[in-house]
Amino acid sequence: MNRFLLLTLAFTPALAAQTPVFEVASIKPHKPDPTGSAGMSAQHGRLNFINVTLKNLIMSAYSLHEFQISGGPAWIDSERYDLVAKAENDAGGKELWMMVRPLLAERFKLAVHTDTKDVPVYDLVVGKRGSKLHPAAADDQGQRAGGGLFIADRIWMSVFSFILSSFVDRPVLDKTGLDGDFAVKLEWAPRDPDGLSIFTALEEQLGLKLEPRKGPVEILVIDHVERPSEN
Repeated sequence: MNRFLLLTLAFTPALAAQTPVFEVASIKPHKPDPTGSAGMSAQHGRLNFINVTLKNLIMSAYSLHEFQISGGPAWIDSERYDLVAKAENDAGGKELWMMVRPLLAERFKLAVHTDTKDVPVYDLVVGKRGSKLHPAAADDQGQRAGGGLFIADRIWMSVFSFILSSFVDRPVLDKTGLDGDFAVKLEWAPRDPDGLSIFTALEEQLGLKLEPRKGPVEILVIDHVERPSEN
């Protein structure tokens, strides 16, 4: 399944008081199947994870790379779960992911704090000529990728940065300062050394740029976690 990315705020009691919670939520151990299929969908107030680890859920809830999660027992990266949740409203985007945090705290007794460490990264920034991104249409939700093509009808920049990390040689962090949902179409030639690189494509097609650096990056440290309580 696709990876998801970038740390915003660790879950705290103060944040819990401000964050809406799911109306209903079910977390169950995944029953092995011959296909080993896994998947994720999040839209219109509904969240559906199939065959995912707790680390996958944490990465999604906090918009993190895998390297940004530290600590915890080995089972958070091996035992697999199915999670289905429904909000009271038509939540989407950041609000829906934020609602996963108190759910993990309740069901997995997840307690965390933040720290920093130095790693090589790319900062995703707006180019000198400005952004060429367009706001997403109201009802569009689709996303597809492969073979030098990435299309998202609706995506926010921290998630786009996370996805870009799978196409380049280091993590990508959102430093664009752009808020909201955008429609993104990016085409490049990954298998042609003389073709259009993803770096050039970003600048020419979206008005964005990848800047390499090594510096402090926030990480999430797991202080406590338990296997989930019964639904």
